[in-house]
Amino acid sequence: MKDNVGVAPLRETLKGEVTIESKKKADLLSRQFESVFTHKNLTDLPTIPPSVIPNISSLTIDVNEVVKLLHNVNVSKSFGPDQISC
Repeated sequence: MKDNVGVAPLRETLKGEVTIESKKKADLLSRQFESVFTHKNLTDLPTIPPSVIPNISSLTIDVNEVVKLLHNVNVSKSFGPDQISC
């Protein structure tokens, strides 16, 4: 079994020419995609309401408390999105 790598030769519909060069194929595909997708109107975007989450004015982190919490991590449990066991 043989695998083909890359984009097959493309025929430009207006000219009828077959394109085999990578750059020309990329340009042809780019023009095609641009012709079928719409451009969003970014001038009429909704306004974002103020955040309902209060700001943290000051935050104190105690190194000893962090170490204590890390010692209590159960390494037998699955990782969370932060890659730390729960």
